[in-house]
Amino acid sequence: MEKETPKDVVEDIIDLETNAQSIGADPTGADTEVGDTETTAPEAQPVPPTVYKGAGVRWGLLGVLILAVLIVVLALQNLDDVEFVFLTFSITAPLSAIILGTAVVAVALDELAGWIWGFRKRRRLRTKAELKQFKAEQEPEKKSRFGRS
Repeated sequence: MEKETPKDVVEDIIDLETNAQSIGADPTGADTEVGDTETTAPEAQPVPPTVYKGAGVRWGLLGVLILAVLIVVLALQNLDDVEFVFLTFSITAPLSAIILGTAVVAVALDELAGWIWGFRKRRRLRTKAELKQFKAEQEPEKKSRFGRS
């Protein structure tokens, strides 16, 4: 008897499936038994509902929209010209423009401070990770030096 290769086995399986499909039989051979009762599929496990994180109400967006409406109301109610003096700089502009300009400068300074804080934190974490990696590389040398494993 000659040894079958995996390729021969695959070809035999394909032939069996093709022949079974052409005569309408089950390719697994489950319907060839005499007196075989109808087989039932195993009970399907209930599929839990898919929960999408972040797909609900976006509270940040809602907050920004409320803030935008309040800013528009502020701008429409404060159209009087006022004189703004800072050190030697003086300007006459609507009060709403000065308030909005101040808000824009405050947001820009806040973002700059956040960027600097994030940069410093990333640098600290990178240094900490490098130190941890260095200690891990030195650990096998310590163990082998003292004869422990």
